[in-house]
Amino acid sequence: MTYLIAKQDFAFTPQRKHARRVVVRAGQRFWITNSQINQRETGLVMIDRYGKGCISNGYPFAPAHIEQLFAAA
Repeated sequence: MTYLIAKQDFAFTPQRKHARRVVVRAGQRFWITNSQINQRETGLVMIDRYGKGCISNGYPFAPAHIEQLFAAA
């Protein structure tokens, strides 16, 4: 499992029906929920807050955004 730590404060709104704005604070931990195979197929990395979510669910991010916003733990 790969864990991520937010580098900076930011917020985003998931592209789901009736989605609420998600606020991320620097230092909060997340984990990658999808496999590398799924990442290659979809071009997206799925993440969720550490201790929440399940496999292949969560918030989709482009790999470039992951590198910009998170550090590997």
